[in-house]
Amino acid sequence: MSRDVFGSSGDFITSPEVSQVFGELIGVWFYNEWHRVGHPQPVQLVEFGPGRGTLTDDILRVFSKLSNSESKLSVQFIEVSPHLCLVQKSRLCTEGAEQDLHGKTLKTKYGFPITWHHHLTTVPEAFSLFLAHEFFDAMPIHKFQKTPDGWREVLIDFKDGELQYVLSRSPTPATKLLIDKDEKRDHIEISPESGILLDDVTKRMKEDGGIALIADYGHFGTKTDTFRNLK
Repeated sequence: MSRDVFGSSGDFITSPEVSQVFGELIGVWFYNEWHRVGHPQPVQLVEFGPGRGTLTDDILRVFSKLSNSESKLSVQFIEVSPHLCLVQKSRLCTEGAEQDLHGKTLKTKYGFPITWHHHLTTVPEAFSLFLAHEFFDAMPIHKFQKTPDGWREVLIDFKDGELQYVLSRSPTPATKLLIDKDEKRDHIEISPESGILLDDVTKRMKEDGGIALIADYGHFGTKTDTFRNLK
């Protein structure tokens, strides 16, 4: 990603971009839940796909006002885009001229240290406030369709200058691996990467303690076709 896709001039307008009240309320919630379990320290805010850093900015504003100077809070960003890392640094930090921020630690304008990571695997083991806002709905998926001949994977083809859906001619390895034999729906979407990451977060919370807030948006009822973008 080499440009800013968020906001009115981009592809997405997310809740934190609309009003800072949204992020501040999440900050109050995290602070309250952290204190309910005894406010263990050190504590780290771990955000997946932090976008412009707007949500964390609002959360840190709350923590800087509510927590005392003894609070050992750090921020860990899971971000794969070098461009967005720089956008986040510009919003949250007043120091540092680094262009490659992965693995680097700077200090935010609120005094809390912040480090950028490609993966959760390099994030320190500590009590964590996990945050994933409109993150999992951007993870890659496999699409499957039930046919008279059984389950087939929905693939992307290029024909006559346009992209189009096509069904696999036979069951793909993903079909054999991911489809439950008792599946009743006619159309399903499965994100193995999301499942693996959630398992890793769960293990971290079990071993080190933590609180998680995952927010995605959709409609009530059975989900069907949610696919929106091809890379």
